[in-house]
Amino acid sequence: MIKNIIFDFGGVLVDLDRDEAARRFLSLGVHDIEELLDPYLQRGIFLELERGTYSASRFEDLLNEQYHLSLTHQQVSWAVQGFIKEVPLYKYDYLRELRKKYYLGILSNTNPYILETVEAPGFLPNGGSLPQMVDHIYASCRMGLLKPSPEIYQKMLSEGQMKPEETLFVDDGIANVEAAQTLGIHSLLVKNTEDWHDALQDMLNQLEK
Repeated sequence: MIKNIIFDFGGVLVDLDRDEAARRFLSLGVHDIEELLDPYLQRGIFLELERGTYSASRFEDLLNEQYHLSLTHQQVSWAVQGFIKEVPLYKYDYLRELRKKYYLGILSNTNPYILETVEAPGFLPNGGSLPQMVDHIYASCRMGLLKPSPEIYQKMLSEGQMKPEETLFVDDGIANVEAAQTLGIHSLLVKNTEDWHDALQDMLNQLEK
């Protein structure tokens, strides 16, 4: 029986626009941004930001040193927020219903800039914040680990006192889904911008037979 549902954030609960984020960083003077940004796993100092190696302030210092810039926290945050294309409110209506029956969590490769935004009141179109919609946010930059490493799933299971066979993981990255499956976690692969409600319900019905 499924007791826990864990969602990825970008590409699952919000629609992603990697190209818009790249355009914003390019406009700020990060000339090789196309080589650094990826919808699933970043590179260089962007990767280490999501791993939690660097704080936001340290990341800004390194960015300014490397590209001979004088970017502020607000400018860097604005560029990072380009990743978030749309916040579909209907998906959060799903979460509200699911939470009546399941423990809900988010496991995301993310960074302090995104967390600063999503955890603030007013992030959702109804005025709410992301932590109000789930039981826990497992953020890579706070855990010191990244998907698809097995360790991040193991740490999530341990911290949440979850059993893999009682857990369903929803992600838009095939490597992340496959990594979860190797640990015995039931997994559902979805696409960025997809309405996954029916697919999720079908899988829950199958697993609960």
